[in-house]
Amino acid sequence: MLADTDKLSTNLLYHAEPSLGGSLDPSKNVYITLPYSTEESADLSPLYTADYIVFAQPVGQNGEYLDILQEAAVSFENYADIAIAYEQADERVFDIGDGATARVFRRVRNPSEQEIIDFTQRLYREES
Repeated sequence: MLADTDKLSTNLLYHAEPSLGGSLDPSKNVYITLPYSTEESADLSPLYTADYIVFAQPVGQNGEYLDILQEAAVSFENYADIAIAYEQADERVFDIGDGATARVFRRVRNPSEQEIIDFTQRLYREES
């Protein structure tokens, strides 16, 4: 989930799921959590291994991992580095209110090592 707003976030999706009348397979890692820190030791692998990414624009204005969200958003907006491993799951763009939209991307391959390096270098360079 590349979003942390009052309209869309991992936490909102997690708590909405029971009201949707379905049940998710507990053996699947459906809700990934990004690290709160952009330290180089942070585990960013959820961005590279998620089968689906929900990408909201804007991603949010505050939050503990906003730097990571914003840099990942740049990747998906520009179809660069890690986002190249994903394709838009369908053509729909969902209106989530207040001018914000969301799109769903599906991972079609693993990001290359160079794509991951390009993303992390940009993330850490922005932090400096």
